[in-house]
Amino acid sequence: MIFQRSTKIRVLCFLLLAIAVCPAGASFLFWGKDKEDPLAKGMALYGEGHYAQAESELSGKLASLDTQDKKRAYWFIGSCYEQEGKLDHALSDYQLAVQIYPRDMQLLLALGRLYLRIGLPDRAAKIFSTMLAIEPDSFEAHIGIADVYAGEGFLSKAAEHYKTALDSMTVRDLSVWRAYASTLLESRHYAQAREVMTHVLSINPDDPDSLLLSARLYYEMGLHESALETIGRAAARAPKRNDIVLRRALWLISAGETDHGLGIAFGVLEREPQEPLALFTAGLALIKKGEADHARQYLERAAAQESAPFIAKAAAGLLGAMPAPSK
Repeated sequence: MIFQRSTKIRVLCFLLLAIAVCPAGASFLFWGKDKEDPLAKGMALYGEGHYAQAESELSGKLASLDTQDKKRAYWFIGSCYEQEGKLDHALSDYQLAVQIYPRDMQLLLALGRLYLRIGLPDRAAKIFSTMLAIEPDSFEAHIGIADVYAGEGFLSKAAEHYKTALDSMTVRDLSVWRAYASTLLESRHYAQAREVMTHVLSINPDDPDSLLLSARLYYEMGLHESALETIGRAAARAPKRNDIVLRRALWLISAGETDHGLGIAFGVLEREPQEPLALFTAGLALIKKGEADHARQYLERAAAQESAPFIAKAAAGLLGAMPAPSK
């Protein structure tokens, strides 16, 4: 969730800044006079996905740029590195830029988001706090602080900052609304979470992630029928989302619809024979059907999936509790 939103923020910033390359007077709106944008070529390469070329083009011009253009160049260079997966280079770029321009909100935001991405929440929190000191109503900074708190388990504090951010936002960012609802759900403020989810679904009633979160809320509230109906809608809109489809299968098995859940698990395994959760789900369903020996083969395969240690451990636990295989 955090990094999907970070990507959205970068894209929004790019679209805003890209207005400056439009030939018909757009640069006049930004800089006070009509002039050719020295970043135009690099930004065009960035927009086309040629990140290495864009980085080289923009880096080569840094020394000749004025202050405003240099700020933009640092932002784009860092974003190029991020897109290429060169996070150490991106970090160096943003850190240097923030040292030079310590009050630039977009550079601070980029650095804070990157700190979160590489697992340094304490440093991210300091950056977002700096942003709030500069601009107390910055919704990006409030979202950043909220993400830090949510990641560290301080759900009430996270919810406060998400709410503050949302109160100040005019854009309808589903990911932020979902993050807010999720913190309320996890802290068991079900009534408030339901109100937020009603708003989320009013924005886009067909969004699979929103439907999944709504289903989770129903399930934790004990409204299992509504949970199954809602997650069924989510699965219909995202039939290849294993996290949604297999959660539905597990809920069906728990509700006594074992054959239905088993059929879903087998359907996933047809296209992905080693999918860990599908193997576990199939094994669990077969145990409930009294087919322990048949279940064992799926659970053994699930227990061997090193890519999913939690599922592997759960499968091993079930295997350990099963009677010895029949001869």
